[in-house]
Amino acid sequence: MRSLVVGVDGSPGADRALQWAAREARLWAARLHLVHCYPMDRDTGLWLDEDKQAATDTLDDITARARKHLAGLEWDAQIEWAPSGSWAYKLVDRARGADVLVVGSRGLGGFLQLLLGSVSHHVSTHAATTVAVVRDQADAVADSGDVVVGVDGSAPSLRALHWGAREAARRGVGLRAVHAYAVPSAQRNFSRIVGAETAAQVHDHARAAATELLAGAVDRAQLPADTPVRQLVAAGSPAGVLVSTTRPEELLVCGPRGLSPLQQKVLGSVSDQCLRHAQAPVVLVRHAPPPVE
Repeated sequence: MRSLVVGVDGSPGADRALQWAAREARLWAARLHLVHCYPMDRDTGLWLDEDKQAATDTLDDITARARKHLAGLEWDAQIEWAPSGSWAYKLVDRARGADVLVVGSRGLGGFLQLLLGSVSHHVSTHAATTVAVVRDQADAVADSGDVVVGVDGSAPSLRALHWGAREAARRGVGLRAVHAYAVPSAQRNFSRIVGAETAAQVHDHARAAATELLAGAVDRAQLPADTPVRQLVAAGSPAGVLVSTTRPEELLVCGPRGLSPLQQKVLGSVSDQCLRHAQAPVVLVRHAPPPVE
């Protein structure tokens, strides 16, 4: 049976992530595992009886608030004991073998001021499985928006396109493949140096090449024949284009890294920027999508 793991801590962001994960579990006919990490006593390094009771009470409150979202699902909830600062490692370890690990963008830690919290950033960087990060203000239960996939022709982006196609089919929504391209005409004084006509020609050539690249990537992905894909190319940075063209009620899907010079990093610069700035939930695909059941 397919499985999804969601990290919960009682924060509004984690509650939002739980709602999103429950909906995904229902779409996938998957089992949902709720994981609540609780710290050991800072002074003794032990888990006191009052700590255990507090953790149990918190998890009970979380599941009670989510009762309507969990109704009809196969699910379980457990407490993981861990020193403060190591919760992300526990979530990554707990999610081994799961299809998706879901976290909120921020929790109850000391990083609330950041757009992307320390736990979600660590999970996105180090998890071996596909990760979904749900933004606090995103509409976690909306199902009317398209699935948007960043495509640059790399193998990770083609896996993301497959994942996005399956997700769009499950949701019954549109699939939009997006490719960003850069042109010198966007640089300051370029048209003044080469002339407006030449600058326009450079832009047209760049757009044509980008259109051809995207179409070729969609063909290579070999999606099911009945999969409608709207293809969009736009001038600008990849992260900027993806963030600006994805609405909060949509879902943004991308690979953990692509064709940039930073592809050797576990988390590429484009996906990192999407996680930090997109208003929609973001999925980083690290393996092939599960089959439609």
